[in-house]
Amino acid sequence: MGDLRERVFAAADDGAEVGEIAALPRVRRCQMEPKLVRLYEAIIEWVKQNPEATIAELQLRLRQTHQVSASSSLICETLALLGLTRKQGLCAPPSRTARTLPPRGGVAGEQPDLDPAG
Repeated sequence: MGDLRERVFAAADDGAEVGEIAALPRVRRCQMEPKLVRLYEAIIEWVKQNPEATIAELQLRLRQTHQVSASSSLICETLALLGLTRKQGLCAPPSRTARTLPPRGGVAGEQPDLDPAG
């Protein structure tokens, strides 16, 4: 093990870039497995059975059935990775497709003539 450490420091001292050092034999970058990877099948199955479920409901389901705590962003990223869509929560703003208020002052042709003299 000391030999590996010495080779890494020697390469760094020689001005090697991090990628070059990582390419040395027996030097690997740490790659963590995604937190929910072992639950992908369960997530897919549950979302297909509950297509109207919100992110909060999925969080609760993971906590109750698998004792896993996951942030909203982690769940959203996981669903996107799995190609699944989700329902927006009730706190999401409604989509806006049309004006909700009439134009200010009514229709232009209906305004009374104004006499500045009064």
